[in-house]
Amino acid sequence: MCENINIGVIACDMRQVYMAKMLVENGYNVRLAYAEGLDKEKLGYIIGDQILVTKDAIDLISTSDVIAGPVPFDKMGDFITLSRFEKALCERTFNGSKLIYGGVIGKEYCDMFDSIGIKYIDFMKIDEIAVYNTIATAEGIIAEAIVHKDTNLHGSECLVLGYGKCAKTLANKLKGIGANVTVAARNTMDLTTASSLGNSTLNLSSLSKHIYGFEYIFNSIPALILDGEVLSHVSKDALVLDIASAPGGVDKYAAASLGIKVIHSLGIPGRYAPKSSGDTLGQYLIDSIKTTK
Repeated sequence: MCENINIGVIACDMRQVYMAKMLVENGYNVRLAYAEGLDKEKLGYIIGDQILVTKDAIDLISTSDVIAGPVPFDKMGDFITLSRFEKALCERTFNGSKLIYGGVIGKEYCDMFDSIGIKYIDFMKIDEIAVYNTIATAEGIIAEAIVHKDTNLHGSECLVLGYGKCAKTLANKLKGIGANVTVAARNTMDLTTASSLGNSTLNLSSLSKHIYGFEYIFNSIPALILDGEVLSHVSKDALVLDIASAPGGVDKYAAASLGIKVIHSLGIPGRYAPKSSGDTLGQYLIDSIKTTK
């Protein structure tokens, strides 16, 4: 059955490249379009001569039964405009089900797919992928903390803002390497859960009063939490690491004026663990196609 399914992979980072490799190894016909910024030598080494490569996204769409797009999916705009994408999809005669895969698919794309009757699956709304994604995110941001500060995380005072999926994994990994971890959140249940796992806790409403003593501040909340007033209480030696989606949760201009170093790091899994992340996406896609077709 695999040989009858053509998969078009549109790659903005190496996750999609490793995913394409896994698909080929499982017998699928794969074509790949990739962003100009990718390392072509590394890309060639990974995919070899088993994957047809094109720079023409319309050509890829016109020959694919299944399309696996980037994470986040809005980066599709680097390859093809929304209107041309819609036109190409409408002109394509799909083999069986019409399937689009991607991560963090924006409303414009969702509305377009709905309007023309194409089924789409958002990787990041699949619980097992979202949880696994937190591992790469936590390990990557810890790596950045180590690189950008001249002190050990072990024994340091670390503040984690928020307690969603990524923040929970991050707090656990920080504790695992010996950091003293405090979780700040508004939700009482989140604070109770964090406390039950051995973390200190802090309500966000009292953040300004207690933030000075932290050496590493990790923000996962996609809202302006660290504004000028809160930042004025942060130690000048602290390192702020923001993993919240753009525009992030830190007033960067206020931080710069106060001399506080801020690292806003996005797309961490694609930079720090592309093979592990790509293999996870690829395996899900394979299993999904088998159950959908």
